[in-house]
Amino acid sequence: MPRQANAIDFWRGFALITIFINHIPGIFYERLTHRNFSLSDSADLFVFLAGWSLRLVMGKPGREPSAMNLTLRLTGRALTLYAAQILIIVIAIGMLAGGAGQVALQWPALRREGYRYRPALDLGDPALRRVLLLMGPGTMGLAATQLNVFINTILATGEGTGAVSYLDYAFRLMYLPIGVFGISVATATTPAVSKLVATGERHRIGDTITHAIGLTALLNIPATLGLIVLAEPIIQVIYEHGSFTTGDTLATAAALRFYALGLMGYAVARIIAPTFYAMGMSRTPVLISMLSVAVSVTLNLLLVQSLSYRGLALGTSLAALFNASAQVWMLRRALGTLDTRAVIDTVVRVLLASGAMSAAAWGSHRLMLTLLPGDAVLLQATRLGAAIVAGVAVLALAAWVLRVAALREVLQLVARRIGGTRRG
Repeated sequence: MPRQANAIDFWRGFALITIFINHIPGIFYERLTHRNFSLSDSADLFVFLAGWSLRLVMGKPGREPSAMNLTLRLTGRALTLYAAQILIIVIAIGMLAGGAGQVALQWPALRREGYRYRPALDLGDPALRRVLLLMGPGTMGLAATQLNVFINTILATGEGTGAVSYLDYAFRLMYLPIGVFGISVATATTPAVSKLVATGERHRIGDTITHAIGLTALLNIPATLGLIVLAEPIIQVIYEHGSFTTGDTLATAAALRFYALGLMGYAVARIIAPTFYAMGMSRTPVLISMLSVAVSVTLNLLLVQSLSYRGLALGTSLAALFNASAQVWMLRRALGTLDTRAVIDTVVRVLLASGAMSAAAWGSHRLMLTLLPGDAVLLQATRLGAAIVAGVAVLALAAWVLRVAALREVLQLVARRIGGTRRG
């Protein structure tokens, strides 16, 4: 298995450098917030190994990105019943378990591919030398992202008690659709683009990217509007228990609505950035990422004065949309062709269908509040579930009426994800 052996050495070298870099911002964050990162930093290794494993098993989309969030929430909910005084340690344990779960989900597939781990590091291997050469731009992009998070944390600490937590809870919820569906589209697109580059068919890359963005739009635009319309009931069901009050729900929902605006930007960037790497243009997404950080910091400094911590969420979302737009523009220049008209047509159709979905979801939830009043968790979950079902049904109908081309493929993708979750 020479190809897989090279890939293994390639990602081993990447692992050593990435884990080291990821710990540097954590040191400063620990000094700022006085939090203990020793357990949660250990999860970095598992998170990396999961992504590395995913690439080794033929680039197949998996359930691993959502395993971390799911395990973190379940572990926190279970353990906090018995350890209310050590919440930070409990959450760190949850992160560690989630990271281990990401690796465990991939291990059977690795075994089937014939992989057997052995500790080895060959510094003379050509693949390892290649990744070390490419690490420069990648490291700068990673550092830029971490710097943005660090600056946002500093700004949030000056916005009153709970601001950092509100932003953290909201960001995790916003990122859930990307972990469930967005990464699947990106993971399926990257090998296809790499194959086109390898076979000299660069003229077909534009069609592949256009198709991928259409899928992403039909998945993430409805998720954006759904999070905006149902922000409060979602947070109620997930978080409003124990010391988490109604006021905390309202504050977190406000942050979630602003964060959700950038969902499409995050998802599109996950498709476009790997395309640049496959084309050997690793500097382009990194430079755009660094520029986006500058845009984000500037917007956050301006918006935090009028919108408090909500301005940080809005500034981050606007920067994500800027990042995705700039990457699409640069890719169009690099390829010489990209059917932006088809992309715009799909986005407009999906926006119309999502608008109908949002109205249905909001109206259904209001109706359920009348039919099933009460604050019990079961009642809250029932009302939220009914609103989601009504919204998805209207979305599917509206997308069919508007002839959204990606509808059938998206339904198949959702069915595979649900079917895979049940089997798992």
